[in-house]
Amino acid sequence: MTPLGRYALQQLTFNVVLKGFLPDKMKNTHTKCDYGWFKRDQIKSDLKRKSLQSGFYKVLTNGFSFMFSIASTMVLARLLMPQEFGLLAMVIAVTEFARSFRELGLGTLTVQREEITHDEISTLFWINLSFAIAIMIVLICLAPVLVWFYGESRLFYICIVLSVVFLFGGLTVQHRALLERQMKFGYLGIITITSNLSGFFIAIMLALRGFGVWALVASEVVSAALFALGAWVFCRWIPGLPKLKIDLKSSLQFGTDISAYEIIQYFSRNIDRILIGRFYGANNLGLYAKTYQVAMMPVEQIRMVFWDIGLSPLSALQSDPSRFRNFYSRLLSIMSFIYMPIVVLLIMKPENVILLLLGDNWVSAAPILRLIAIGGFFRPLVATFQLIMISCNKTRRYLKWGSINGLIIIIAFVIGISWGPIGIAYAYVLASYISLIWSFFYCLHGTPVDINLIVKNINIPMLASWAAGILLAIIPKHIYPTGTLQVIISLVLVLMILYTGILVCIPRGKQQLVEFWYYGKELFIKT
Repeated sequence: MTPLGRYALQQLTFNVVLKGFLPDKMKNTHTKCDYGWFKRDQIKSDLKRKSLQSGFYKVLTNGFSFMFSIASTMVLARLLMPQEFGLLAMVIAVTEFARSFRELGLGTLTVQREEITHDEISTLFWINLSFAIAIMIVLICLAPVLVWFYGESRLFYICIVLSVVFLFGGLTVQHRALLERQMKFGYLGIITITSNLSGFFIAIMLALRGFGVWALVASEVVSAALFALGAWVFCRWIPGLPKLKIDLKSSLQFGTDISAYEIIQYFSRNIDRILIGRFYGANNLGLYAKTYQVAMMPVEQIRMVFWDIGLSPLSALQSDPSRFRNFYSRLLSIMSFIYMPIVVLLIMKPENVILLLLGDNWVSAAPILRLIAIGGFFRPLVATFQLIMISCNKTRRYLKWGSINGLIIIIAFVIGISWGPIGIAYAYVLASYISLIWSFFYCLHGTPVDINLIVKNINIPMLASWAAGILLAIIPKHIYPTGTLQVIISLVLVLMILYTGILVCIPRGKQQLVEFWYYGKELFIKT
């Protein structure tokens, strides 16, 4: 078939399959749906406005997602038992490993490359889909192994059903990557909120009807299916047939490095759950896994916001060191200003957070929550090191760094398991700070960013956050109102007042507040 004929067939497929789902105002725009997704000239020419808009949409999206997660946690922790969360965690430990293979780093490649073509992305799409189907088959075959390893027969069907998530994921990788490449985070926000909210309601409805762990499983599948549908609706790009003659050597090398890193990170992120589940059972695993989720929820939400809005602009600026430094500096400054006081609150008042989100049955997990929050305090900062290495195309260094980090964490967890979940939490703190120290010297070498730039942008919010947290901790408890929700609201308000007051008293802190205020004004004026 000629290129013109293939393009006509793609347009016909788009009109028949997808166009009926689109809002009316979108139906007559971007007629040549394939070729407008690849260029980034407009982003480079209007980077500040695009970044502010993207940040606004991502914060809005992740804010809604965060609220859904909190609401889901509060409701489901009261409807389901820790053992049921533990059953899901046993399977998730395996599916997270499989997730490392699903994208093969090719979604990140699509966002990172300065120039990329329709034929290249089409070929990458079919590679992603093929691997997703292969992973789904492998997971089905692994179901009996899980039953044997954990001695739990219910895991068999849970594993089989969750394998379907990978099929939807394989269909989504390149469409999501194209939306991120063009910084269409408004569309991604609609997709994410809709899929998360639908999964949330499905989980609650099934939990109320007594379906137990299947409420959690159904939520995962429904969310994945709706995200895939939304990605195809809003990214109106139809993949062509794969082109075997395209030279994908550098692309596959990039993807291999990213995937190898993800595999290593899987073990470092999940060896704690595997060990606790194996030696201490589903109940202890459920307690630890849910507490870990609560501690990492705000950290991960903020990390993902700044990762997503930073990757495309930093990749576009990889050949312009001065603009790269300036953009990264603003990104790090805003991120530190937002996330640091939130993590300090988790460290200082873990009991209140546990009581609000999980209830009385989980209050014994408060020490674990505090330790994990301490270990995760610099996690978003370290994520920006990863962002720098990927956007500068230093994926081989990224892989070596991930290998050493993963080894440090695995060794720490193997030692810590002797003391149970609390030992694992202490091990996480130790490993996190060992990794942080050497990462400063290894990750930034040969990039436009140096240690002085990082310290300059994090020292003021870090100082203000900890000062406010210490003052919050010494305020007598009896001055707060009664009621779990009222106490948390009071704690947050007091912390924010203290934090803002300390920043105002520091000249550079006051300057940052004024700068952020002008960013907000510009955002709303422009949009």
